[in-house]
Amino acid sequence: MATGVFAIGSDGGDDAIMFDTTVSADPGSWPVVRVGFGALDREEFCVQAANFQAWANAEFRLLHE
Repeated sequence: MATGVFAIGSDGGDDAIMFDTTVSADPGSWPVVRVGFGALDREEFCVQAANFQAWANAEFRLLHE
């Protein structure tokens, strides 16, 4: 299981949407990542946006690898 992540929701399916808090002490700099609930390994993270504001600016679209 990944440490230093904070789940904020899901994609309505098998993936969690999370903040990666290990990048910075500043919450405004936490990347938004997507990862399967069963995976939770950092190498499986798919970065959705550099931070929450960038994700909001992209209308909360979810990217797929």
